[in-house]
Amino acid sequence: MNYLAHLHLGGDAPAQLLGSLYGDFVKGRLAGQWPADIEAAIVLHRRIDAFTDSHALLAQARARFPAERRRYAGILLDLFFDHCLARNWPDYADEPL
Repeated sequence: MNYLAHLHLGGDAPAQLLGSLYGDFVKGRLAGQWPADIEAAIVLHRRIDAFTDSHALLAQARARFPAERRRYAGILLDLFFDHCLARNWPDYADEPL
């Protein structure tokens, strides 16, 4: 759900932008059904997700949600982080949002 962060981190070539978005929708093994540069961007998307999802600070943030809402905590945090990135965009990128 954190599309802005993935687009920012994934590279600015068209195939990288596509793969950054496809990462949330393409499931399973990548076996050459996509061009290599798109598959590389999907792999990067998955690696970014794995890193952030396993980070101790993210686990602490998820734990702040009530148990009955924790199922949605990751989605809400992704949206919040994209909001923070958009709000502070000039701190992270040279080009305008």
